[in-house]
Amino acid sequence: RHGLMVVGEPDAAKTCMWKVLQGALTDMKERDLMGENTTHVHLMNPKSIQMGQLYGNFDPMSHEWTDGVLANLYRDASKDLGPDRHWILFDGPVDAIWIENMNTVLDDNKKLCLMSGEIIAMSPSMNMIFEPMDLAVASPATVSRVGIIYVEPHVLGWEPALDSWINEIPAHLEDHKAHIKDLFMWLCPPCIKYVRREVKEQSPTMDTMLAKGCMRIFRSLADELYDEETQKEM
Repeated sequence: RHGLMVVGEPDAAKTCMWKVLQGALTDMKERDLMGENTTHVHLMNPKSIQMGQLYGNFDPMSHEWTDGVLANLYRDASKDLGPDRHWILFDGPVDAIWIENMNTVLDDNKKLCLMSGEIIAMSPSMNMIFEPMDLAVASPATVSRVGIIYVEPHVLGWEPALDSWINEIPAHLEDHKAHIKDLFMWLCPPCIKYVRREVKEQSPTMDTMLAKGCMRIFRSLADELYDEETQKEM
């Protein structure tokens, strides 16, 4: 599929997945392995701008056409006829308002049709990748045109975030890392379980968010210990 949707809740590692894949493909090119090619990512948030700014629009006074962000990214990527991969990546919600104009891109036509009359064909090395939280308001026409990769946050869990955070603790606190990790593994699971069972949240959170929040608070309270000289004096 030249159109893909990586769907899942926040902190499900969707962004990390495509970054790791991009890095791996590029590394393989550098080492001349398996005939892979360098991967370039053209990233944007489609819901952060208006439709006219996304695809392009006519000025109501002068009737001059101005290209949108997507039109420029798409054209630049399609001009490269070399072997390098180009991913147009949409990091944001998918809805029927802006995604419907992508139908000609996502089906077998592989062409972006602009209101100016310009038609831009997709090159063989291009992919359209979407990174939404859900497909609640996406139309069946769009969903049927793309490949869906669903990522469940609970499969990953919050422990990898802890391991990553533990690795950032300075070397002079090396002796305390195991103890700090044990404390988190002892306290976090029952606390998260309590929140899920007993607490009504005004703004929904994920387990990883709660654990990361705890890590940030811990980091702020242990700020003096992160300075080696101060830690020695204490």
